Amino acid sequence: MKQRRDIFILVGLFVLMFILISLLPNDGDGALSRIPTSHSTNPYGTQALLLWMQELGYDVERLEYRAFELDSDDMALFIFDPSASFSLDEIEQLLEWVSNGGILVLTASNSSPLTSSPIDQLLEEFEITTSGPSTNQIEIERAPVNQPFFDLPPVQEVEVRTTRRLEIEHSEYAQLLGSPQDPIMIGFPYDFGYVYVVSSVYPFSNNGLGVEENARFVLNLLQRIPDYGRVLFDEYHHGYVQTPSLRNFLLQQSWGKGLIFAFVSILIFLIWTGRRFGKPIPLKEELAQRSSSEYVESMAELFQRGGKQSYISRHFYNTFKRRIARPFGINPKIDDSQFLLELERHNLPDRDQIAQILAKLQHKELSEKELLEVIKQADRLLEAE
Repeated sequence: MKQRRDIFILVGLFVLMFILISLLPNDGDGALSRIPTSHSTNPYGTQALLLWMQELGYDVERLEYRAFELDSDDMALFIFDPSASFSLDEIEQLLEWVSNGGILVLTASNSSPLTSSPIDQLLEEFEITTSGPSTNQIEIERAPVNQPFFDLPPVQEVEVRTTRRLEIEHSEYAQLLGSPQDPIMIGFPYDFGYVYVVSSVYPFSNNGLGVEENARFVLNLLQRIPDYGRVLFDEYHHGYVQTPSLRNFLLQQSWGKGLIFAFVSILIFLIWTGRRFGKPIPLKEELAQRSSSEYVESMAELFQRGGKQSYISRHFYNTFKRRIARPFGINPKIDDSQFLLELERHNLPDRDQIAQILAKLQHKELSEKELLEVIKQADRLLEAE
């Protein structure tokens, strides 16, 4: 019965574990899968773009697992809907890098006027905000080309699938995509560099590049980037800050948390259903050295087998008499009547009880049970003295 109960407990713990894992966020589902990182092969990721650029001969690297730093060898930087905010030092460094000739491609499809977004502070530096479509439509599905900018190969429209349009607070820009009421992409010089801002990340995504018009659009944009410099994909602001470690996987991934929960569950089960170890088996060396208690037990067994109750009663008689006499300086070898008179002289209140015990211990036909009872009575009297 106990074994069946333990099995039910263990099964219940594992069921609870799987329920917990199912409730934890999974990198392959929900909001996490929508991050346009070049590490992702899902529809919202941008790994296809990175691999395509490498095939075209560009020196492409991910900016990750190090400080957010740019130098003169970095020709272009792609920032796709960052999920982490930029610090003031990072913004200052980025603007300085663009001023010195860098090309920045920035998407802002996750910007919102209602809630603060990691991209908002960077957009403010360029005097740009985003808002919803000018019409009642929820999503802008396609955007026309406004400039003879995308002509190699030619592009007429781009599938953008965005809910945001750009609002620009300065006039020094060229609108490249979108209607006059709903600008989707603009470009403008920034000192010696150039900035492209797009309110949609879809054309750059794995799914988006599968659309021929979007692939033509991206190819036109890439032709504006010199192929002699390094091109960076910003993964630092997608959370790729620390080098992966076992600790991070266990604490941040669903399967890692599941392993920890399973380990704790099994540990609790073992503690709950376990039991103490038995008495340790003595070593041979310990067995070779007999203890004093073994001697006492052996002698007691010999006396019991030999029927030596009279010898034992005589031994306890002498011992009891000596212990009573010692505090008063009485000679324990005198006969019992004289001994009791000496005790009476010292006004001992238990004289009658002592007399009874001495008389019983001198009785030669005491059984083992009676002898044991008299010895217990004598011990209680001595402890009370």
